[in-house]
Amino acid sequence: MRNFKISILVAIAALMITSCDKNVTMVTEINRDGTCTRQVSTADDCLLDDESWEQVESQDTSAHKKVTLRRSFSSVEEMSANPILSVYGEPVRSEAYLKKTFKWFYTDYTFTETFAGWGDHFDIPITKYVSQEEASFMWTGYPDLVEGMTGIDMVEKLDKMMIYPIRR
Repeated sequence: MRNFKISILVAIAALMITSCDKNVTMVTEINRDGTCTRQVSTADDCLLDDESWEQVESQDTSAHKKVTLRRSFSSVEEMSANPILSVYGEPVRSEAYLKKTFKWFYTDYTFTETFAGWGDHFDIPITKYVSQEEASFMWTGYPDLVEGMTGIDMVEKLDKMMIYPIRR
């Protein structure tokens, strides 16, 4: 189990080194007519080279350069088709939808945006450290590995699966 904890810490450290700044702020403003404006603030190395985005602000600290970009779009579909962020050197893709539901005295607007994942970049399978059933239980709660156990047996079983910070 100690090797599993160390592997998780090494994987997190590797991701922090190879990926961009984790402090990304994205503000999306959707107007009633369907037009929208997106503003993104992050480290310079996380941005794609796209001249259509307007630079609003730039901060240069000793650690890194933080840039704020803004762009207006005619629809949410156009906004999702023009990504500005990159992770692992690939653009952050998304699917965006704006649904208008007309009610008797008002209109409901529902904006939904789903971002693609980066599962292909994690080459270390979790099943190398735990069984498939334990991995499924940790992420989803199924199958119930503690069903029918007494309280102390549950604690012992789950305690073996817990990840605690490494203390020195």
